[in-house]
Amino acid sequence: PTSRRKSRSPLWAQPLWVVSHRSDALGTHWFATICVLHLGGWHLLLSPPLIFPTCLKHLSNHYPLAMASEPDPEIVRRSLCQLCNCRMGALRVYSGLSDPTKQALRGRIVQTCSRHDCHWTTFHTNISYLFEDAEALVQRLLWRETAPPGLAIPEQFVRPLRRATPTGAVPQSDGAGISCAVETCKTGSGNRTRGCMTCIEFKCRPCCNKAYENALELNLPRNACPTHHAPSSAGLPQPPLNLDPAPRPPPIAVQPNPPAATQSNPRLALTAPPARRLAQPLGPLWKDVRAGALEGEASRLDLKVKQLAMDERQKRTVELVIYHRANTSALVLYEYIPTFPNFQLSSLPGNVLEALALRDTSRADYWNGSWKIIDMQTVLTVEKGRSTLLKLRPSLLQELSLTECPGLADHLARQPRVVGTKRAGQSMDVVSPVKKAVKTCENQSITQVVADTMPTFIDVDAVAPVAAPAIPPGQSILSNTIDLTAAPTDDIPTVVKRVKSTKREEREWIADCSLSRWVDGWSEIRQRIKHIKKATEASEFPKVFQHPYKKSTVSKYKTTFSRIPEALRAKYLAMGDIPAASFEEALEAVQRYSRSASLVDSPSASPHPTSTDDPQPTFAIDSPLKPPNFSDFDFDLTVSSQSQLFPDHVHSAEFGLCPFCDTPYLAPPSAKLICMLGPLEGKSISSPTPTNPNHRRADHFLVYLLYCQQHREEGLVLPEARANGWPETIMYCDLYAEVHDFADVLADILQDLEASEFYQGALDRHSDSKLPEFTRSTGYYGEKGYQIMNVALRFMFPDIFDLAPFKPLVYDTLVREVLMPEAARRIVQEDLDLTPLAAKKTLKDSHVFGSVQHPASD
Repeated sequence: PTSRRKSRSPLWAQPLWVVSHRSDALGTHWFATICVLHLGGWHLLLSPPLIFPTCLKHLSNHYPLAMASEPDPEIVRRSLCQLCNCRMGALRVYSGLSDPTKQALRGRIVQTCSRHDCHWTTFHTNISYLFEDAEALVQRLLWRETAPPGLAIPEQFVRPLRRATPTGAVPQSDGAGISCAVETCKTGSGNRTRGCMTCIEFKCRPCCNKAYENALELNLPRNACPTHHAPSSAGLPQPPLNLDPAPRPPPIAVQPNPPAATQSNPRLALTAPPARRLAQPLGPLWKDVRAGALEGEASRLDLKVKQLAMDERQKRTVELVIYHRANTSALVLYEYIPTFPNFQLSSLPGNVLEALALRDTSRADYWNGSWKIIDMQTVLTVEKGRSTLLKLRPSLLQELSLTECPGLADHLARQPRVVGTKRAGQSMDVVSPVKKAVKTCENQSITQVVADTMPTFIDVDAVAPVAAPAIPPGQSILSNTIDLTAAPTDDIPTVVKRVKSTKREEREWIADCSLSRWVDGWSEIRQRIKHIKKATEASEFPKVFQHPYKKSTVSKYKTTFSRIPEALRAKYLAMGDIPAASFEEALEAVQRYSRSASLVDSPSASPHPTSTDDPQPTFAIDSPLKPPNFSDFDFDLTVSSQSQLFPDHVHSAEFGLCPFCDTPYLAPPSAKLICMLGPLEGKSISSPTPTNPNHRRADHFLVYLLYCQQHREEGLVLPEARANGWPETIMYCDLYAEVHDFADVLADILQDLEASEFYQGALDRHSDSKLPEFTRSTGYYGEKGYQIMNVALRFMFPDIFDLAPFKPLVYDTLVREVLMPEAARRIVQEDLDLTPLAAKKTLKDSHVFGSVQHPASD
C-alpha cells in the first residue's frame, strides 16, 4: 500500500472494491493494476501481485475482470492491387485457419484482391484483436463510411476492441504430430497427449473444452475454436466507473482526486450517457406545434404509400378484349390482375362473370399465335401493353368465327409477331416479297429510256453515239406540235451515263468490290481454313480482303450474290476485276433489265423524246405504239428472255396465282376456298405486280394467313379426293341421325365383340406398346364429324352398363377405337356404295383430306 498505515487485519481480509484494472495474459499467470478502498482511503498497489485462479475468481465476484480496450485504429483502404492492379475487396477479419503458422495473425484487419487467381493480401493493423471484436470494428468502419451524418452506430456494433491472447510459437512436430500445449496433459500410460495443429491454442480436445469452460466461468474473453467446435466467450466488461472528484456516499473521507496512475489511462465509454435526465415537460404552446408537425409527416407518408400502391396497381393492370356474342363489338376491360403475370378466367370479379354468363364449365378461345381452347381454370400469361384476346364459345363444339367478331382483324394485327432467333433470315412461306411495277413519267425522253435499259457492264464512253431510230409519222401518239422525225440536236445527249451519288460519305467497300475479286477471295479463304489450324472465316477475311470483318454486312452480300441470275453473274465474272463489274453495277443491271421488260409489256409507256423548253404538248392516241427496237443499240444482251428473271411458276400457273402469296394454285379452288376469299376482298386492296396482276395487299399477313394455308393444303389433297369421289361439302346436320340409325347394329356388336376387327386391333394395341398408336379418324368427315359422332355414341351408350366383359379396355377406348370406327365405316359404305373392306380403306386414305377440309374450328 502507498500509505504505510498499520492494520490489525490483512489487506485481503477487508472488503475490496475493485475500481479499475488492466490485465495482460502471459501464459497462465495474470497481473493486475488494482485500486482498492481500504480503511477510508484509496490505495494503488504499486507492485502488482501474482493472482492465482482462486484469487481471480474471488475478485470476479466483486467486479468482473476484463481486458483493456483499444481505440479504433485509423484504416486507409487500398483501391487497387499492388500485383495485378485490379480492384481490392472489402475490409475483413483475417481468420488464419488455413495455415497453422499464421494463427498469430488471426484477428487482424486485412484486404484481399478481388481477382479469383490473385490472392494478394495487405494487413491494415499490426495488432491481433478478438475475432468478434474485430468483426464489430469492420462493421463500425463501414457504418461511418455509408451512414448519414449524425446517425448513431447500432448497438450490435458497439463492442470494446480488445487484444487477443497470444497463441505462442507453433510447436515442433516429431513426425507423428504435435503434443498438447498443456504440459501436464498426459495419457494413462504417462505419454504426452497429442495436440491439434489447427486448434487456436494447439491443445487437445479435452484441454480446449476445459479452457472454454474456465473462460466462461471467469467471464474472460476467448476466441472460438472451429476445430473442436468450442464457441467463443464474450467476456464483455461492465461500464467503467465514473470517478467523480466529489466525495461519494457513504460519507467517508475520500481523497479529492484519484491517484495519478488512474488518471493517466482513463477508460473511455463506448456509448454516450443517457440523455433522458435532460428531458423537460413539453409546454402547452409547443404541444399544438408538435401535433401539427406529426400530422403533416403522417400525411406525407400516407400520400407516399398511396402513390406506391397506385404505381403497383398500374403495373398489374392489363387490357382484356373479350368477344362474348356474335356480331357484337368486343368488351374491352382494363382489369387489375393480383397474380400478374398469371391469370385465370375464374379470377375475374363476380359482376363480370355474371354479366358474361361464365360458369365453371364455360370454354373460350385464347390467342397465343394461334387459337387455343381453354377453360375457366387454365393459367394464362398476360403482358403489360399487350391485349389479351378471348372469344367465348357458345358451346364446346361451337365458336365465334372471324367474320362474327367485328374488329378482330385489327386486334390481331396489333399483336406482336412471334419471332425466332436473331438471324432467322427467311420470312413465312405464305408471305412473298411484292414486286411493284415501275411507274414511268409520260414526258420521259427516249434517251432516258435507253440509259435506264442499257446494261451497266458496257463502257458507254467507248460506244459511238447513235441517233435515235426514225419513227413513222403515222405511228406517233403525240400531236403534230412536235417534229419526231427531226435529227437529234447536240442539246439532247444520245447516251446518258449514270452519275453515282456522292451523298454517302462512308460507302460500304463491298459495293465497289468486283464480283471476280469476291469469288477469288472466298476461294482463298476456304483454302486457308482447310490448311491452317484454328483458322476461321472471321480471322482470314481481313487478311484476304484487307478490310475488317463485319458479319452482318458479309452475310448480306453473300445472299445478294446468290440472287444474281446465273447468266448475268457469268458475264460480270468474265469482265474481271474492274470497277464496271462491281456489286453495285450488277444490282443496277438486274433492276434495269426488270424495268426494260415492264416497258415492253406496258402499252402506256412513251419512249419518244420531248423538249423541256417547249410548252407542254397535248397527247392524242392515234394508233398503238410499237415497242422500241433494241437491235439498233450495239450491245450484247446475254439475258435475252424475261423468263430468266422471274420464277418458272409465273408462266406455268395452270389454275392461276394466289392474290396474296403469289404462289400458283395446285388445284381448282374449292367452294370453301371461294367462300373464304369473299370477306378478304373487303379487307385488302388491289396492288398488281409484274408477275401477278391480281395481287392484293392487306394491312397484316394474319388477314390472309388461313386462306393461304387452306389453298396450299388443298393443292395436296384435293386431286386425290376428286379422283376418288370424296364429297367436299357435307350436311353435318344429318350426321347425328345417321349415327343413330345404326344403334341396333352397334348394340349387336357390343354383344359379340369378338367378331369386330376394330375390337381385336384395340386389344393388340393395349397389350403391345410397340404397335403404333390408334389414329382417331372419321375419314373425309374430318374433325367436325369426329366430334358429332363422339357425342352421338356417348348419348346412345352412356357409361352406365357393365364394362367387365370388355376388360382390359375402358369406356373411352371402347367408344373411340371400336364403336366410332364401326359407325364411320358403315356411313361411308352407304355414301359411296362400297364394300366393307373398301370403306375401311377409304376411312384411312381420306383422313388427311377430312382434317384439312373439315377441321374442328369450322
